[in-house]
Amino acid sequence: MSVFTDKIILVTGASRNIGYHCAKKLAAQGAQIIATARTTGGLEALDDDICENDGKKPVLVPFDLNDFDKIDALGASLFQRFGKLDGLIMNAGILGGTLTPIAHIQPEKWQETLNVNLTANYRLLRSLELLLKQAEKSAVLAVIDDKPRPFWAQYQVSKAGLIALMECYQQEMQKSTVTIGTFCPPATASKLRKTAFPGEDTTQLQTPEQTADEIITHFEGLF
Repeated sequence: MSVFTDKIILVTGASRNIGYHCAKKLAAQGAQIIATARTTGGLEALDDDICENDGKKPVLVPFDLNDFDKIDALGASLFQRFGKLDGLIMNAGILGGTLTPIAHIQPEKWQETLNVNLTANYRLLRSLELLLKQAEKSAVLAVIDDKPRPFWAQYQVSKAGLIALMECYQQEMQKSTVTIGTFCPPATASKLRKTAFPGEDTTQLQTPEQTADEIITHFEGLF
């Protein structure tokens, strides 16, 4: 029996690429998936995929991570339905537009990137902590990026903030039943990567499915 059997696990950014395959692979190991993303069609495709492969029917929660009120309401909604949360994979992230020098970043793009990649994750932890503590053992994994590069400022600053957030949270949760971890994926042929490097030869990159395998292995080690 898998460590994920009957575990209730929420995956953000689950409508495509890495998040999609994380949710699918966890469901294949018996987890009850709660899948969030902006793209309803992608979530419905995930639902079909999981159900066709005899997984538990996932709970689909389509919303934009910029909508902080919906994140705040999520915890109460899941508490009423499940009473606990065994796992959280904070995978969703955006590049924040095309690569550009700092002086050329549009303020609205800067703020949107911080909202999705950093602030939304703080709001998720705030909304879901009680649920995580209700589980006998739970785990939170954030997908990070620890490689600062020129022209990536809004993305890298948001991810640096996420790293700091998770380090603080890990220390706060040391005496709890909640285990905290991070994972920095290798270069992956994702939509985000394609936006950054539209002409790149993706045959030299990992597939989203391969990266999802690595994330699930790391996530399993937190339980």
